Amino acid sequence: MKIEGQNTINSPIKITLTAAILVFALGAVLQIVFHLTVDDKLTDFESHLLFTIVITFLTAGVAWFFTRKLDSAYKDLEAARSNEERRKAHQATMFATYHYLNNALNQVNLLILQIESGSEMDQEVLEELKKSINKTSREIRELGEMTDVTKENVEKFINSRLTAS
Repeated sequence: MKIEGQNTINSPIKITLTAAILVFALGAVLQIVFHLTVDDKLTDFESHLLFTIVITFLTAGVAWFFTRKLDSAYKDLEAARSNEERRKAHQATMFATYHYLNNALNQVNLLILQIESGSEMDQEVLEELKKSINKTSREIRELGEMTDVTKENVEKFINSRLTAS
């Protein structure tokens, strides 16, 4: 999964492939150097044993180094995912807040239009405005008190309020 802004150079697949290529290349170089320098002085068994020990330590060292890099890459990936989820939750929360405030402001506009038209203030419109402001205040407070703020939960919150109205 590609996350916006993610540094793909440290992706786990690239780190693993780099480690495998490095072990292969270093093993080949060591084998050439080994055969040119030490191979004639040892028996076949000693030669294979020494080469196996050297390659084993080389592989263990490369594996240790790249395991640390992989751990760091996974932590970076998890942080990027977490940041993306927080951004989506924040965006959904702001949308919900805008929705509730917009509804209350529409009620205020209705009252202003009634006043500007010169007609008497209808008591029902004034009561509806009070109810709308109280409802908006309560819903924004409930939205702010959500403990598990995710995009899905905020959308569920909005939808439950819309169906209740």
